[in-house]
Amino acid sequence: MAKPKSSQISQFRQEIKTWYHDDGLTQDQIRKKLLVDHGITASQRTLQRKLDEWGFNKNQPVTEDMEAEIQELFRIGLKHQQIIEHIQRERPGVNVSLRSLQRRLRQWGMSRHNKAGRNPELLELVRHYFFVERLKDEEILTRLKSHGADISPVELARLRIKNGMKRRLRPGIDANDDYDPSEGHLQTVAPANLQLPVNKKINRRVYNRRHYEAIEQRERGTIAARIRRKTRSMVAGPNYMWCIDRYHIFRTFGIEIHAGIDAYSRRIMWISMGRSNSQPTNITRHFLETVISLGFRPWFTRTDGAETPLLSHTQHQLAMGTKPQVAASFPDGVVYDLKQGDHMTECHIYDQSAGDGKTGQWWRQLRAETADHWISYFQWLTRVGAFIEGFLPDQVALYAIYVPLIQQELNEFVEQWNNHHIKYQRNEGDAIDGRVNALWETTDVQNFGVSITVDAYMIELTHQLLEPLSLYDPSGFLSPETQQLCNHWLEENSILNIQFDKAHPHLHKYLALKDYLTEYENEGREPKLTLNEIPP
Repeated sequence: MAKPKSSQISQFRQEIKTWYHDDGLTQDQIRKKLLVDHGITASQRTLQRKLDEWGFNKNQPVTEDMEAEIQELFRIGLKHQQIIEHIQRERPGVNVSLRSLQRRLRQWGMSRHNKAGRNPELLELVRHYFFVERLKDEEILTRLKSHGADISPVELARLRIKNGMKRRLRPGIDANDDYDPSEGHLQTVAPANLQLPVNKKINRRVYNRRHYEAIEQRERGTIAARIRRKTRSMVAGPNYMWCIDRYHIFRTFGIEIHAGIDAYSRRIMWISMGRSNSQPTNITRHFLETVISLGFRPWFTRTDGAETPLLSHTQHQLAMGTKPQVAASFPDGVVYDLKQGDHMTECHIYDQSAGDGKTGQWWRQLRAETADHWISYFQWLTRVGAFIEGFLPDQVALYAIYVPLIQQELNEFVEQWNNHHIKYQRNEGDAIDGRVNALWETTDVQNFGVSITVDAYMIELTHQLLEPLSLYDPSGFLSPETQQLCNHWLEENSILNIQFDKAHPHLHKYLALKDYLTEYENEGREPKLTLNEIPP
C-alpha cells in the first residue's frame, strides 16, 4: 500500500478530533482506526504533525494557581508520581506527564538535590552530627534539610565512609583488660582509639567476673518480683476493687494517661488523657463522674499514693453516708464479714504496686499496641530538634496534630479490650476465664457495687463532692482561642492531610503548623498562644 499523502488524512480532520478529544483515544489507537475504517496507514510522526497543525492538544496550559499548587506539593516532599496523581484527581481535565512535570520543575529551578550544598560546610555539619550528637543517618538527613543541603541517603552514606565516619567499629569500655591468659582471647577493647570489635560473649564473661555483686543484686530483685506476682491480692467479684493508676511515659511531651480498672474483670471503667491527669482534682472528678453514671461505687479503691488524698477522702465520705456491711466469699473458700464507714482503710487501699498484677497486663498491652510507636516517634522528633520541650509553638502544634489521633487509638483499644476474652492461667489461683464485659456484668458471683442512689441524701452528697471539681476540663489541652486558631489553619491547609510516610505520621503538617505558630508568636499577634488551664 502506498504511503498516504497529508491531504488524505486531512479529509478526516473532524473525525480525528472526535476520537482525540471526545473519546480520549491515544495516537496509536487513532492510527489503528484510520487503518481499519478507512484503509489509511499513517505514521506516528505524520499524525503528530497534523495534530500540531490543527491545534489539537490535550494538555492545558499551566496556570499560576496550578504552578503554585505543584510547587507546594513538591516542597512538602511528594514524589513526582504522587504529584501527578494528585493533579489528575483534583483537576480531571488536566493531563500531566512525568516528563512534562520534570521539565516544568527544572524551569522553575526546583530540585531536591542541592549541589551547592556539597561543600566543606556540609562536611563539617555531617561530622558534628555524627561524632558530637551521635545521630543516625535519617536524623542527619532531616537536620541537613533545614540547612538547604538535601542529599540522598546513599550520598550521605558515601560521604561518611569516604571521610572515615563508620558505624561498624565501636570503642571499648575498659582499656585495662586487654588479654585473659586463661582464655587466650581479647576480653574487651584495648584503647578506644583502636576501634577494635569485640565478641559479645567475651565481653559478658569479663563483666560477670568484675561485677558479680551487681549481678547477684539484680537476680535477687528478679526473684522478689516473681514472689510478688504470685502473692498479689485476690478479689471476690465485680466492683470489689477499682485499681486507679496513671501512665507517665508521655509526660516529657506534655501528655498523661490515667485509668480506672475493675480488678476482678479487668474492665476499663474510664480512661482519660490530658495535661494534668496526675492532679488529684481531675482523678477524683473522673471517679465521681463514673460513679454517678453507673449509680454505684466500688467497695474498695486502690491507688499508688499520688492520687490518694482527695480520692480516698471522697471514697470515705461516700462510705460514711451508708455504712454498708457484706459477707464476701473469696476464691480460696474463705468468707469475710466486711463493713465500712468508721475507718479509711475499710474502703481504700494504698499500695505502691497498684498498677502491677491483674491490671499490669492492660498497661503492657496498651503500650505494645498503642503507645510504643508514638513514644518512638516523639523521641525521634526530640532527637532531630523538631520538638523542643517547653517551647510553646512546638507544644501547641504537637497537641493540635497528634492528640486527636492518640485519643482515637485509645478509644479503639479500650473498646477492643473490654470485649476481648481472658484465658485461664494455671499460675494464678484466683484467675477467671471469659469475656471482660461479660465477667463484669455476671450474676454468677457476688457484685460488690455499693449503690449511691439509696436515698436523696446520697444523691445530693455525690453531686456536692463533684461540683467544685467541675470548673476545669481535664481532657482539654489547648485554650479555646488557641484550639480555634489551629483548627482554622488546618482547614486552610488541608492539602497537608496527604499521608505518605507511616514511620513519621503527618510530619510535614506538624512542621508547617509549628513554623506558622512560631512566626505567629514572634509577631506578637492576638490572641496569644495559651494552653488549657490546669486546676490547682
